[in-house]
Amino acid sequence: IFLVPGMLGYSAEHDAILMDFVPGHTSYQRTSSPAEEAALQRDLIVSIVQLQKLDTSQLQALGASGASLGEAIRQDLAEWVELYNQNVSPRNPLLDFCLNWLNSNVPDAEIQPVIVHGDIGPGNFLIDEGRVRALIDWEMVRIGHPLEDLACIIARGLGAPFGEAKDHIAHYERLTGGAVDPAKLDYALVLVMTRWTIAISMALSRPSAAQNV
Repeated sequence: IFLVPGMLGYSAEHDAILMDFVPGHTSYQRTSSPAEEAALQRDLIVSIVQLQKLDTSQLQALGASGASLGEAIRQDLAEWVELYNQNVSPRNPLLDFCLNWLNSNVPDAEIQPVIVHGDIGPGNFLIDEGRVRALIDWEMVRIGHPLEDLACIIARGLGAPFGEAKDHIAHYERLTGGAVDPAKLDYALVLVMTRWTIAISMALSRPSAAQNV
């Protein structure tokens, strides 16, 4: 599995990146057989566990500067609160509650954060010969809690069916050698879906003729 195609060159003038070509299609473009679908689900969990093994200490672009997980998540939440305050109207009491609750209940606040894709799940990986070949759509990447990407796969599956949550959790537990705490996974699910709801609310606050509401 390639976490991301290799970068060959970058042009600031043209705001463009030249990258390696990775063959494949997304799960939105073609339906897989049940056996292939099961393999893709396992591959995707493998990919997020691989991502978490990368060293975050030198990734200044992701806000990694030796901060604890609690600091990293609260910094990220502050950015989303700013987006919410500036761009969402009318305000949503549920979002207000979630943002306050998330800020006050970060689990594992003292541990080292990991790299999080942030939008992983159906549609956001390339498939070739029945296997996951690369992860795509990295605009939400950041450092965060180890369960965020697992939560993301489960949450995206609500819109585009992608296996059962219990199977994703079991795959993750086998690969990491630890049990998933349901309360911590709940936190990660609320975190993921609060971000998405803010992004959707921002778009709906400024509808346009080009927008598929």
